Amino acid sequence: MKTKLLLLSLLTTVFATQIQAQNRTSVNAMNAEISDNLDLRAVASIFGDSRDLQDFERRLNDPDLQ
Repeated sequence: MKTKLLLLSLLTTVFATQIQAQNRTSVNAMNAEISDNLDLRAVASIFGDSRDLQDFERRLNDPDLQ
């Protein structure tokens, strides 16, 4: 009985986690100024030089590397 309760508890936790992980988040720009002064060629160059997505994000957001 104890193992059945533990198994049921574990399965419930797994399913609840899966349901929660599927939430989507969307961000909407309030105006067009978000793209002002954005050089897509520079972004593409940084992307090409990056090893992976984490490196790309670090290079893109780190003010010391800009």
